[in-house]
Amino acid sequence: MAINSQNTRFIWSSSTAALTTSNDATGAVGEVKNISGPTGSAGVIDITNLDSTAKEKMMGLPDEGQVSVELNFAYSTSLNDKVKDIIADRKARSKKKWGILFSDASSSLAQADGYVTGFAVSGSVDNILTANITVEIDGPVTWAS
Repeated sequence: MAINSQNTRFIWSSSTAALTTSNDATGAVGEVKNISGPTGSAGVIDITNLDSTAKEKMMGLPDEGQVSVELNFAYSTSLNDKVKDIIADRKARSKKKWGILFSDASSSLAQADGYVTGFAVSGSVDNILTANITVEIDGPVTWAS
């Protein structure tokens, strides 16, 4: 059965301690509009040799990629206090724990360590300000429900 994306939360922790479904309220980023990722992949290593009868391959290390988040930009409101942390962590090059808490009945959670590599605010005529955050994933993503 499909999962409704409404009420899915992006969490940015103040540490690299493991997240749980009960501590999401302190780390949830406010006014999130879109979450994309993890965008993981793995390289393919060619292990073909002169005795091979066809190309032989093995998988390289997984690279979990990135997570991108778009949100309504509201720097000076308590609703988006986590935005201030994200900006500071990007500037300090701090590795922190991030997570996506899904809205399914079992509160599934994907989490990993990561670095904020991008933070961009944009706006246009007759529109609201938005911010786009890019997190580079460090290490494996763990999935739990």
